[in-house]
Amino acid sequence: MGFGGGGGGGALFASAVKVEGGTGWPSCFTTIPGALASSRDFTMILPRTEYHCARCGGHQGHLFDDGPAPTGQRYSVNSAALHFIPVERMKAEGYATYLPLVANK
Repeated sequence: MGFGGGGGGGALFASAVKVEGGTGWPSCFTTIPGALASSRDFTMILPRTEYHCARCGGHQGHLFDDGPAPTGQRYSVNSAALHFIPVERMKAEGYATYLPLVANK
């Protein structure tokens, strides 16, 4: 399964990088290269890193440095920001390029 931006911005995560973040939010330890951009978010008391789709700019969630190896990062995903794509639909929905990231997973 692949995860694309809810705004149709393209593939962001592969299901192989999904982890149990312990927060109740979907979490991943890395992204599809070039899919996301980030900025500092000062809406809470402490600053944090917000990440968004590099193509459409849609807010996706926040990045924390408490994730598992090999990156040590945890992308906490706002689940409403995702479009879930079953592997058998990836080609038909224009995500064939990303099939190697989820094949045999």
